[in-house]
Amino acid sequence: MLLSSLGTSIVYDRIYDIFGKPLTNALRIIDHEQFRAYREAMLAQWRYNERYVTGWIWVSQRDSRTCLSCWALDGTWFPIWEPFSDHPNGRCYPEPALAGEENRFAGRGEKEFMSLPEDIQLDIMGPGKYNLWRQGKVKLSDFIDEYNDPLWGRMYREKPLKKLRGE
Repeated sequence: MLLSSLGTSIVYDRIYDIFGKPLTNALRIIDHEQFRAYREAMLAQWRYNERYVTGWIWVSQRDSRTCLSCWALDGTWFPIWEPFSDHPNGRCYPEPALAGEENRFAGRGEKEFMSLPEDIQLDIMGPGKYNLWRQGKVKLSDFIDEYNDPLWGRMYREKPLKKLRGE
C-alpha cells in the first residue's frame, strides 16, 4: 500500500535520507573490522613462526582505486611485530616475508606506478598532486601520511594536497 501510494523512488529516497549515511558507515566499519581481524590472525600465526617468517610485505591492489599512500607502501618490508595499519576501505594486505626476502619487492608499487600511462597516473592522482609530482616537487613516498586516529589507532592514508603544498 505504501509503495503504491507514494511511488518506489520516493520511498527509496526517504530510506536513504534516514539510513543512507549511517548504513554506509556501519557497512564500512564492519568490512574494516572483519579484514582487520583476519589480518591480525594471520600476523599472529606468522609471529608464532618467527624463526621462518621474519617480517611482512605491504601488498596493495595496484589499480585505479588504490590510494597513493598504498601505491607507495606496496613492496615495503615491515618487521614481524609491526602491526598492519591500513585505512578504512583499504584493500591492502600483508604478505609473509621469509628470512632473506626482506628486499624482494622493494619499491614494487612505485615501479609499477611509474610504468602506468600518464592519463591513468593523472586519473589516480588528480591534477594538483599530479602536477607537483611531475614537476619533481614530491616523490610518491611523500604521499604517505601516517596518523593516529583516536578510535582506530595508527594508520596510513593518502596525504592531502594542502599538506603536500605546506599550507
